[in-house]
Parts: sequence; C-alpha cells; structure tokens
Amino acid sequence: MRLVVSILALICLMSCGRYNAGGEPVRPPVEPTPTGVPEVKKTTLMVFGAGFCGDCKSDFPVINQLISEIPAAQRKHLDIQLYYVSGDPGLVRPTQSAAESYKDAHFVLATPHADLPWMWSNFKAHNPGLPLKVPSAVVLDEDLKVVKRYTAGKTTFVPAEIVAFVKSRL
Repeated sequence: MRLVVSILALICLMSCGRYNAGGEPVRPPVEPTPTGVPEVKKTTLMVFGAGFCGDCKSDFPVINQLISEIPAAQRKHLDIQLYYVSGDPGLVRPTQSAAESYKDAHFVLATPHADLPWMWSNFKAHNPGLPLKVPSAVVLDEDLKVVKRYTAGKTTFVPAEIVAFVKSRL
C-alpha cells in the first residue's frame, strides 16, 4: 500500500510540472536578457497655455498639425505635454478636466495636465525668472534637461520654428 501511495504521489508531482522523473525540481526556462537594446529615449515638448489666451488657441492647433505631419517612426520619439496653467479668467484655478477639454479643443496630440500645485508651478520650474506669459514652450532633451525655450510673443513663439527644432532632435 505504501508503494502505491508513493507512486501516486510521484505521478501527481510530475504531472503538476514541479519535479521530473528523477525527483528533481523542474525550473522554468530562463528568458535571455536582451543586451544592446537601447531604451527608447524621447525628446519632450512642454507647452504652456491658459483658457484666457487667444494666441494659445490659435497657435496650438498649428503646432498640432505640423507635428502630425512628422512621420510616425520619428514622432514616436516625441513626448508632448500640455500644461494648462490657468482658466478663464486668469485667476481661475486649473483642473484636470479643464486641461483635458482644452487639449481636445486645441492640441489633441498632447497629454494634458492641470499645472498644479497652483500657481504656474511647472511653468516656473522650467522657465525660472521669466514673466508668467503664455503661450510658452520648452524642449527637453532625453535626460529631461531644457535645451530650448520659446516665450510668449509674435517673434518668439512661432509654431513652425518650434516644430522644426523639435523635428531636428528626433
């Protein structure tokens, strides 16, 4: 009887895949670790806008269109972040739902964020000492260091120039 129980136990253990016929534990195959496969690094375009900003509402769709014309193989190396710094009027605290609505209306390729904690915290972190004006943008390299700033103004915030610079980094 003891022999029968031992055989049944052995059969059960083998069928469960935990031990081989020699009674040794079966280890799952080890997947080879990929070597030499570079991590996909991205250039980041951070754009700052507000509900009260008419220039933002006209410039952001242009940037969105120009970026959409970049081939997908290049565009996958670009991360676009839209920071909604304030509502309309200017002292309205931004909310995530307002940021998402703003993105849907003006910059569909971007990932929206309410610029919190308020006021203008991400703007100030990436544009230290600059006036709180929108539209504004910064381009970050693959290590998240600012490589270019675009401040508010007809000659300093030019959608085609911004996209050309971003494209040159992809």
